[in-house]
Amino acid sequence: MEHERHGMLAERAPADEPAAAEGEPQPNVTPEEQGAYDRFVDNGLSLIYDKKAFPMILRGLAGTKDPVDSLANTATMVITRLNDSARKAGTKIDDAILLHGTAEIVEDLAGTA
Repeated sequence: MEHERHGMLAERAPADEPAAAEGEPQPNVTPEEQGAYDRFVDNGLSLIYDKKAFPMILRGLAGTKDPVDSLANTATMVITRLNDSARKAGTKIDDAILLHGTAEIVEDLAGTA
């Protein structure tokens, strides 16, 4: 499945492109931060769309009478697994990456539901 990517806080222009024109938003993340964000979201999407996990994700999204609760519970499960995996690897996920990455993962799950 193809998923639209939104970037963490703003897209960065490649180094060989001129700076943004006056009035355009300036990038506010480093390439390292953007890379960490991309890895977080990619890992989350890989978890969601894994052929063994996806049926469980769909059941979770349909799990309660309240679709908001189902979405929240499923997103919490995915983010908790990502966070636990990072912790076991000795990595702490930056709070900004966790916030913005979670928003993108929730948006994707909502589109799947």
